[in-house]
Amino acid sequence: MTLLVACKSCRRQYDVGTMQIGEQVRCACGKAIVVPRATPHEARVKHCASCGGDVAERATQCGYCGSQLRVETLGPACPECFARLPQDAHFCSECGVGIKPELIRTTAIDKKCPRCKGKLVVRELDAVLLTDCTGCGGLWLDAQAFERLVQAKDTKRLASAAVSPGPPKHEHLPDTRTYIPCLVCNKLMERKNFAGCSGVIIDWCRGHGFWFDVKELEAIVRFLEHGGLDKAKRLAPSRPTRPISMPAGSPGPIIYGGPPSSQGGAFDWASFILWTIGDLFL
Repeated sequence: MTLLVACKSCRRQYDVGTMQIGEQVRCACGKAIVVPRATPHEARVKHCASCGGDVAERATQCGYCGSQLRVETLGPACPECFARLPQDAHFCSECGVGIKPELIRTTAIDKKCPRCKGKLVVRELDAVLLTDCTGCGGLWLDAQAFERLVQAKDTKRLASAAVSPGPPKHEHLPDTRTYIPCLVCNKLMERKNFAGCSGVIIDWCRGHGFWFDVKELEAIVRFLEHGGLDKAKRLAPSRPTRPISMPAGSPGPIIYGGPPSSQGGAFDWASFILWTIGDLFL
């Protein structure tokens, strides 16, 4: 089944036909989209479904492209006004919006959300796999993906992963101050002030990944955009160099001491992330 929705922020369109009503997905702009319970209605034909041109009342043919306006086969509803679209329409024949849906590639996994026990789905964003909770809006990023985005200072893609939730699926959101299990090893994760001075308390499991509750990743994006890691580097005290043992199969051991130095003008942000959370290993 095809079900089209539009992001209320950037108007990007998605086909969420594989998802359940009330579940949340993230738009590429970072905002949340709640799968609606839409009621399609018969379109009042004001535009050509082929070219989007205005059509006269009771016209049977588009005056711009010559397409027939008579609808033989109906398709899904418009993601904006929910008027029924002709099959393979390029424009809504009622409100005139262009129809260019993107398919959200999500795959349900058999684990439950560590925070609210809701349904988890895996989503792909620019070759990075994210695990979302469709209930509380939490997000899991594996260690390599998060460090790669931070290393590149890629706040645009971090923002795309972040979410400002719509109506929560749960009437009362869970307490985010409790310890939760890692999605990989099932052990309780550590809790750490990201970069030591951001004020964002993240849940983190060594070598496995990071769990972000609703709005936490957005707060980290703002911290990065305002030069937060540069501030953390200035404030960070020196530490003795010592090895960090990593889980089996991970590259290592990793040596950290004081803040990683710049080489050729490029600061090693991934190593700095390890350094800022390094005291978890001690």
